[in-house]
Amino acid sequence: MVRDVFVMSFDELAARFASGEHCGEIAFRLIGSDKFTLCWMGKQYSADEKRDVYWCGLTADGQNAYEFTSFAEMAGAPVFDGKTLKDVWGDAVVLEIDGCDPKVYIQHI
Repeated sequence: MVRDVFVMSFDELAARFASGEHCGEIAFRLIGSDKFTLCWMGKQYSADEKRDVYWCGLTADGQNAYEFTSFAEMAGAPVFDGKTLKDVWGDAVVLEIDGCDPKVYIQHI
C-alpha cells in the first residue's frame, strides 16, 4: 500500500511534543537520504526517573539511538551526520504516528 506523503512543519512537531499529551512514537524518513530511511522519535514517561524521556532512533540497526531530557535538546543535537533535527526536518516525511497512518491519526485527535 502506498501512502500519500505527509509533511508536518517543525512548529507542528514542536507543539506536539510540547503538549501534555502522550507522544509515543513518530516514524519518519528523510527525502534524499540513503542512511535515514526509517527513523523514529518519541516521548515517554519514565516512572523510575519521574520525568519525560525524549528519544530518537535514526537507523534500523539501532546503532544511532539517543535519549534526551527535553524536545529542545533532542531538536538541537547534531545527530544527523552533524545536522540537527531542526536542520533536517524540512526533508522529513512522516510515515506513522503511534503506529497509524498520520493523516488518519491527525483527523482523530
